[in-house]
Parts: sequence; structure tokens; C-alpha cells
Amino acid sequence: GKELFSADVFGFIYDQYDNPALDVTENIRISYIGKIEPGKSTVNFRLVLPNTSAPAETLKLKGLKASGFAGRMLPGQGSGVVT
Repeated sequence: GKELFSADVFGFIYDQYDNPALDVTENIRISYIGKIEPGKSTVNFRLVLPNTSAPAETLKLKGLKASGFAGRMLPGQGSGVVT
């Protein structure tokens, strides 16, 4: 495998009563990871929820997946220099 860069994290977050903590009608990105090592890795990411959410220690994360790029730049990105 290859390292992944600029990975978006997708998944579902539920409270202690299995109610969605975020809008589940859309497949939304819940966070971002700058770099993921190949193979099985432990990663950290920041999760920001509205103040109306349940306490963090009661939340359940389900179906987490990351989607990134093998290169350091996103497709279509460049240096910004026009030649």
C-alpha cells in the first residue's frame, strides 16, 4: 500500500440513545486526516459537534472510513503559477 494524504473521514455519530448526533441524510465529511500510513494504522482526528450534542464520552462512532490521495496534492491542484 501507499501513504494517503489529505484524507476525508466519513462515518456516523450517534448519542447514547442511538439518535444521530449529526445530519445523517447526507454522506458528509466528519473530519480530515493529513496523512495515513499504509496498512493497518492508528490515526487521530478532530471531531467538532454542535453544543446541542450529547457529551463526548457517550457518543458512538460507526462506519468510519477515510478516502484520500496517494499524492501530496489534490487532483487539479498545482503551484498556482500560470506558465
